[in-house]
Amino acid sequence: MNVREMLDRQAERLRFQIERQTAEGLPDYARLAASLEKIERDIEALNRLFDGMPEGGERLCAE
Repeated sequence: MNVREMLDRQAERLRFQIERQTAEGLPDYARLAASLEKIERDIEALNRLFDGMPEGGERLCAE
């Protein structure tokens, strides 16, 4: 699994937790939302990095 896949999975888990807490009426998810924002920024940065790399550059971030 590469870095981008790990970040995508982590973002998906955080979105699920935020949705669940919102549905349960629990307003205390500020840390989850902040973590999700950071992960989304990291994903965007990786996408920009990979766009500038030659074919197969994404493999550089594999396990």
